[in-house]
Amino acid sequence: MLEQVGTKEATGNNDGIQVEKYLKSVGLKKGNPYCNAGLYYCFNEVTPNPPMVKSGLAISTYNKAKAIGNKTAFIPALHDLLVWNKAGTIFGHIERIVGVGQKGWVTTVGFNTSSTDPRNGNGVWQRKRCVFHFLGRMQVKGLVGWRQ
Repeated sequence: MLEQVGTKEATGNNDGIQVEKYLKSVGLKKGNPYCNAGLYYCFNEVTPNPPMVKSGLAISTYNKAKAIGNKTAFIPALHDLLVWNKAGTIFGHIERIVGVGQKGWVTTVGFNTSSTDPRNGNGVWQRKRCVFHFLGRMQVKGLVGWRQ
């Protein structure tokens, strides 16, 4: 997954050769958000049972995890998936935790984000996040447990 960091969209419209591979892996065409699709693509390359739902929606992965008991306690751990959701909607965002700090701070790899703007963006980047902070208008929905 870390090898995807630095991938950029071609025109800033959820497009480009690699971005379109992420989207195709979940049955979507260019132009769609790809945060969940990018993670699915990476996990699907290395495991027959990815923790991701084959979907473009981050909330789908969270809902599956909750249904099968993979939703974790609210203590971030390496490789967990951090899910945000805009209350009352299907819209959200998901990132994988690749480093755990103190007081809820983590380092993540996020698809469809930017290196500086905390909202929807232009590629795949590592970000510093806090599991207690909103992401734009989205609140943290929860953590999905994933251990390699």
